[in-house]
Amino acid sequence: MAKKSGSIYIVGVGPGSPAYLTTQARQIIEQSDVIAGYELSLNAVRELLGKRKVLVQTVKNRNEILDIVAREKDKGKSCSILRVGDPCYSSGIQELLGRFKAARVIPGISSIQIAAARLGLVLEETVLLTFHIDADIETVKLKLLNSVRENKIAVVLVGLRFMPKDVAEFLISNAIDSKLPVTIYENLTLKNERTFNGELNDLLGRKFSYLSVMIIGK
Repeated sequence: MAKKSGSIYIVGVGPGSPAYLTTQARQIIEQSDVIAGYELSLNAVRELLGKRKVLVQTVKNRNEILDIVAREKDKGKSCSILRVGDPCYSSGIQELLGRFKAARVIPGISSIQIAAARLGLVLEETVLLTFHIDADIETVKLKLLNSVRENKIAVVLVGLRFMPKDVAEFLISNAIDSKLPVTIYENLTLKNERTFNGELNDLLGRKFSYLSVMIIGK
């Protein structure tokens, strides 16, 4: 008898609050034997973990954890790899799908969608940019600059290498009006959520969480 193969799911768990976990994501997690994810994504589904095998990812051990997931899958286990927000945006999904070619992607609600809903934005009329990437960020910085110069609204996921103060310094140093309006949603849907409304020059020297969405422009 052929050995039963397991399954891999890449599951979007929303921006952080369990309130934004979709029914489909919940069902997949409840059916899984093994759950892998970073601490923030695990916190969003903490009540569902039960006695399942939980693998906590970090920047340093992420490849080691994925090796364990692969072995569990080969043992016939159902495995879920959790990603905050929607896994198809700013989550390194290409790397995961390259490794787990038969993986099924379960979409989630992104913090970008929450931010757009708060401001009443139509996303197709904005420019979406993310600095949650491992690759070189210079190309993204140029896209941001060009978008602002064209008077487009930029919706930006910041990253540790390019925080709000860095965005402000970069744009102002490239002759963008320092009084350009900016809204920042920090830690969206979490207990420590904060909202900032101001101008680019207000961001100079100001600290924000890396879990921030910036909306730049009028």
